[in-house]
Parts: sequence; structure tokens; C-alpha cells
Amino acid sequence: MEMNTKVTGRTTRRVERVTHSITGVGVMYYRNGDEYNGDWRNDKKDGKGTLIQQNGDKYTGDWRDDNRDGKGICIYKNKEKYEGDWKDDKKIGYGTYIL
Repeated sequence: MEMNTKVTGRTTRRVERVTHSITGVGVMYYRNGDEYNGDWRNDKKDGKGTLIQQNGDKYTGDWRDDNRDGKGICIYKNKEKYEGDWKDDKKIGYGTYIL
């Protein structure tokens, strides 16, 4: 896992290497420019959180086992928006897509 931030409880600090499991609430800055702010469990995004991707896409909502899963809103860099259900990182079920 590429990371340069250690999350412990509700605090963050920069480190070169993470040697134990990340659990709690915090911010992760990825080397590719992505940023995640939210809940963590066992080194995975899990709970409520926001992912801002380097390409300009932004997802806010539910996460499970490192995947978008549950209710969420994704605003794409071209300003299109999807609000609805997600499962295993895919849009599923009911939702609204605005062009």
C-alpha cells in the first residue's frame, strides 16, 4: 500500500513507513496525488469518508473494505454527478445521474 501518513485515532502525522494496522479517523495522502479523509479499519477505507482523486473526481459517502459501498455522491471532473447506491466500487440499484 502506497502511503506516507500514519493514522492513529483522530490524529495524523507524516511517516516514511507504516508498520501496524491503520484504524480510526484520519487523512491519507497518496503518492499519486489522491487524498482520502475519513474512517479506517484494518488498513482499509471503511465507514464514512471522502476521496479526492488527482484527476479531479470526488466521492463522498460510505466505504466498506476499501470500496465505495452504500450511499454516496460522486462529482466528476467534468461536473457530472451521481448520487445513489454503490456496491463493490460500482454504481448499483437506485441513483440519480446529472449531466
